[in-house]
Amino acid sequence: MTQMRLGALACLAILLAQAATLPALSQREEPIDVVDVAWGVAPNRISVGPGDKAVPLTVTVQNVGSKVVSGISMRLELDPPFSNMTGGRLASSYIPTAIQPGQSASAQFMLNVADGAETGEYVAPLRIDYLVVEQQTKSESSTTQDSRTSSSTSSSTESSIGKSSTSQTQRSTTSSTQESTSTSSTSFAVESKTSTVEVAIWLPGKTIIEVVSDTKVLTAGQANQFPIVLRNVGSAGANSLRISLYFQPSTLGSSPVVIQGSKGEWYVQDLPAGSNVTLVPEVFASTEAIEKAYQMQVSLNYRDAVGTARSETCSLGFSVQGSIRIVVQSVFISPTPVGSGGNFTISGDILNEGNVAAMYTNATATIAPPFEAIDGSSIYLGELDPNTPLPFSLSFKVVNGTSDGTYPLEISFYYKDAFGGTHRFARSFDVEVMGIVQPPAPPKQETPSLPLPTIAIAAAAAAVIVYALSRRRGRS
Repeated sequence: MTQMRLGALACLAILLAQAATLPALSQREEPIDVVDVAWGVAPNRISVGPGDKAVPLTVTVQNVGSKVVSGISMRLELDPPFSNMTGGRLASSYIPTAIQPGQSASAQFMLNVADGAETGEYVAPLRIDYLVVEQQTKSESSTTQDSRTSSSTSSSTESSIGKSSTSQTQRSTTSSTQESTSTSSTSFAVESKTSTVEVAIWLPGKTIIEVVSDTKVLTAGQANQFPIVLRNVGSAGANSLRISLYFQPSTLGSSPVVIQGSKGEWYVQDLPAGSNVTLVPEVFASTEAIEKAYQMQVSLNYRDAVGTARSETCSLGFSVQGSIRIVVQSVFISPTPVGSGGNFTISGDILNEGNVAAMYTNATATIAPPFEAIDGSSIYLGELDPNTPLPFSLSFKVVNGTSDGTYPLEISFYYKDAFGGTHRFARSFDVEVMGIVQPPAPPKQETPSLPLPTIAIAAAAAAVIVYALSRRRGRS
């Protein structure tokens, strides 16, 4: 019975010993380990997206063993969408320095990313060849000691009558010499190793923000809306986006162009890839800025897909022109109403309420039934100065057979600004048609009166003719 118990205990001890060795085998690791894979050169990470060329991929390894590791060479096997600089599938790198236990080092692979790549995580095999160097130091020491001792004694006696003296001298000398010798020798044991791991390559995408505005001209003397569109045309989003608008300070004092109120800064939490946001600041331009060009600075601060803070500044250019505002005053239609088939005239004044002159001004009607153009349906007015009324008068005809009613007639006023741009201002007038215009009666023809001598001569001639005819009848 006792032997059976002893046998069982022995088997249990063997099983426990084997179980104790299993964790040690499973926890055995390579002396070198990949601790980070990121785009860019440490510590500056960059966001990479489809179509990027010659971008660095940094692989960081750490010596997790207790021996020195050196001669590290790495080969990364690539699959689409990645390739090396020549389009191949193998990228190599090398770490020339030795890595002490616990230390880290990095190597860069220059890669290309295909145009149609999708953002996300990719896995690639990485082969690492390295040397494990073990340093062995042997020390030997020896000590030699030499000790010497010497002694001497002298004695003298002196006697005289009544006196006696005795003196004795003893001398002892000891010398000791010790010599130590230490010898140290160092040897290195080098072992070549290879490790293959799979590394995860994250393709975050690239944030590209475009700043555009369709507004190219501002009007002086008023607040202008200046819509600005921010488009994320990249493959990765941006977050914590801060936008600031400002003009360069003027050296002549206050700037003639300013952003109204406090609408010079905006905050956008997220701007995903493919999205856009529109900002609408108000910009006031004084009359001092007329016929001048300016640039608005747009400052962007945001974090990209890898969390790196980015800062960009772009410019939006525009020019400032004077204000031209045309109004029509004192309109008069004559006659009113006008009959079918009749002519009429529209007269009035135009006034420029702006701050610069309108050049090459003319007035032209848009002719459509029931109206017809006649001489005077278009007129050239010339330069229209601010706050100076300019008269105009246009004539038209109503088509025969037009029914009674009120018909609109549009007159357009065309002019050019100081930049040569052509503008149009239109105004519609209501023309009342009623009845038919009667043609004027033809003038009466009167017999012209003859002078008295002429009448007397005619009467005498008539009498002579009558007398001659009567004589002729009597003879017959």
